Amino acid sequence: MSEETFLAALGIFCGTIFAVSALAFINRLLERRHERTLRAPSPADPDRLDRMERAIDATALEVERVSEASRYLVKLLSGRDDRAQLPARAERVITPH
Repeated sequence: MSEETFLAALGIFCGTIFAVSALAFINRLLERRHERTLRAPSPADPDRLDRMERAIDATALEVERVSEASRYLVKLLSGRDDRAQLPARAERVITPH
């Protein structure tokens, strides 16, 4: 086998390996792009997003109401003097049976 034939065969072999690798790389890039488009949320359902937003706002409002009530009760209970607020103890009454 002459040197020219060997270099030509080596060039064809390396070129084929390079071409196959490049095509596999491009194929993988296209598959990844396709997977990303499949995973993206569809913008065709704005009603669903609107309902979710209203539900989140309503939940936030209720949480704020509960926390405000809790703060109010803590304020009432912390300012209260337990001994002064209790009614006088009534005497025991014995009732006939």
